[in-house]
Amino acid sequence: MDYFFSFLKQINPKAEELGEKVQDRYFEDPESALLNSRKMIEAIVNNWLDIKGLQNTYNLNENIKLLQQEEIIDRTVASELHFIRKNGNSAAHESFTKESHQVLPQIWSALHTIIDSYILEFENPPEMPKYAPPKPFSKNDFGNHDDLLDVLESRLMAKLRSNESADEAANQSDTEFFEESKVLYNYLAPVENPDESYLYNLFSRLNESSKEAVESAELPLSPLKQYLHVERPIEKKLVELLSKPEQKRLILLVGSVGDGKSHILSNLQSAEPELMKRYKDKVWNDATESLSPHKTAMETLFEKLLPFSDQLLQSGDEEFVLAINLGVLHKFLYDYLKTTPTEYSFEALISYIESSGIFDNEISSPVNHESFSMVSFSDYPMYELTRNGTESDFLMRVLDKIFSQNEENPFYLAYTEDKDNNVDSIVHRNYLLMTNENIRRNFIMLVSHALLKEKTVLSMRQFFNLIYEMIIPGKWSQISKQNVLLESLLLHGVHQKIFMSSNDSSIAEMLRREDPVSKRSEKVDQLILKLTLESNVDEIVSKFDPITKEAYELEMLDVERANEYTQALLRLMYLSNPIELSISQQSIEEYSKYLYSYYTGHRNDLKDLYTIFKNALMLWFGYEKDKKMYLFDTSSKVSKRYRIAKPVLFKLQPISKSQTNDEKINQFRNSLLIQFAVGENQKEVKLEIDYKMFELISKIDQGYQPSKLDFDDAIRFSEFANAIRTYNNNNDEVLVYVIQSGEAFILKQETDPFSDEEKVTFSKL
Repeated sequence: MDYFFSFLKQINPKAEELGEKVQDRYFEDPESALLNSRKMIEAIVNNWLDIKGLQNTYNLNENIKLLQQEEIIDRTVASELHFIRKNGNSAAHESFTKESHQVLPQIWSALHTIIDSYILEFENPPEMPKYAPPKPFSKNDFGNHDDLLDVLESRLMAKLRSNESADEAANQSDTEFFEESKVLYNYLAPVENPDESYLYNLFSRLNESSKEAVESAELPLSPLKQYLHVERPIEKKLVELLSKPEQKRLILLVGSVGDGKSHILSNLQSAEPELMKRYKDKVWNDATESLSPHKTAMETLFEKLLPFSDQLLQSGDEEFVLAINLGVLHKFLYDYLKTTPTEYSFEALISYIESSGIFDNEISSPVNHESFSMVSFSDYPMYELTRNGTESDFLMRVLDKIFSQNEENPFYLAYTEDKDNNVDSIVHRNYLLMTNENIRRNFIMLVSHALLKEKTVLSMRQFFNLIYEMIIPGKWSQISKQNVLLESLLLHGVHQKIFMSSNDSSIAEMLRREDPVSKRSEKVDQLILKLTLESNVDEIVSKFDPITKEAYELEMLDVERANEYTQALLRLMYLSNPIELSISQQSIEEYSKYLYSYYTGHRNDLKDLYTIFKNALMLWFGYEKDKKMYLFDTSSKVSKRYRIAKPVLFKLQPISKSQTNDEKINQFRNSLLIQFAVGENQKEVKLEIDYKMFELISKIDQGYQPSKLDFDDAIRFSEFANAIRTYNNNNDEVLVYVIQSGEAFILKQETDPFSDEEKVTFSKL
């Protein structure tokens, strides 16, 4: 019998053999024809990559994308390849939704289009016959009766072997291996190619460009996102508000862009289906969208909130949940409502929101209201405050979901399945490294410190994408099947991706600033000397934990590699055993402890903070002599010759939240307030202290001379100093400070008690 694709034998025997199976089973076994058509294009694509000298990713989808990215195939050929791949996958996974024979004509045509382009890669391409659809075979297709019997017998034996294999697989259902695979397949379809990586495919779904990264508040989470979900305190608070007895109520879920509003609402669709059924069509999750091309987003928001206007607040029984960004809420209340003529007002809502203090960078504490409730993401960072610094039970539990070694974890099952299939790569070594709980804890410490320092939020989408980029090297298609060597592990390991990511996301930028290579300590210098000068690197290797040594094969480290990859080893050690580098975290640790004391009401523990601040205030903006304090006018133009100051009187007046003995605080803001009582009238003046200001005043207290850039960055500090001057009413005395000599003189206006005449005295201080 003649087969249509027989001409492929001279250039790709594997593809030719599979083409025969497609044609052979086209009418009698359409599902098998679909499966073999997918295998056929895989053989073609693999050969295409070899011809062009491209690295095979061993993932058909990625390989097709690679060919298109390199402009080897056009969009039409890529589309045909994906069409066959998807239909072949559906048939393999028993999820085919059409009759196989209905789609096979398109498959056959697609094969013709693909191969017509493929054969042009060869110097002497074989001649392809004119397109013709397959026909059912007849006796005339075979040379004689015996040939026909041979073909029928071979087909029967193949079918029997297929059935036996299927029965054998089914009989293994009681084995631990199959049970693990069954759990894995709840999250990921089986791969056809044994060289494909389950782990890579699963981690790819954490990428922010993955369709699974986008969530809808109206739909439940996907199975994978449901598995990864970890409850946060804010979610408990929201459920508490949603569960209150039915009555007219507006529930505000307030936050910043990407902080998790959609994620929580989507999870409640799965976790609390009965409760969310009550709020069907009563949730508005995107206040930047319009329902009509003829309306703006603000007009749509106005329409949604109309039942909660002053005029309609006492009528009806509407329940409504509004998830809104803080900036949009502010714009609506103070811009849109004030500039839009309307018969409706929202004074009750505005009063309620203002009473919460949500716009004042304080923990929101709205008064109880019959019709309004609020919960704010700004009050619930992704980390906690403790007596010893920052922790993040939430982020640790998320990482445990991904890296814990248990049979309910699909990522671990994917890792073990790949290992059983002898699939090993940098991805698998990176995963093994992160199974070390100590490394996970050190990583979370880095993240929580970065968030606190920068006063920023981290969305779950950003966090999952960060994990994806840590585990998957950027040039995965080029290195996926390379031998796993020490050099490539040191170049593409987790430690490099954390501190050297090329991503321009805010969290990537923050972690780059935490790079231990840019820090200095005595131990870092000693380690560099040992790596550079000493011939024995065993002592260096011994400082790493066992899992790190196993994952990255550090026993293979020699002097030459140690010298070449010194910076990479420093970064790896910072994750594995940071105490060995002794890089100081004193400033952020002290600040987090002051935050803890502030939010637990332990005022006595804030004494040193006030002392540091008062000293820095005088060193930067003032002059102190014999316990008398003067402050310069920071708002006036600074002379190069002298500066003018006035005497000030103020005393420390520590404030804090209500006292509690909680070991962990999960509801707080990333700054605190200090307060002084100023002047004779004891005017209360407050200043918000964030980490950057704390770091600066700490350095000034230790003798650092601030630059003009420091002055620009700490403008609030300067304004605070001027506020203290303003509330001191003593204008009878002026201090003149001569910059070049460092001398100070007092210009003072006094009244002669005998003559009542005023006179001015000038004396050196």
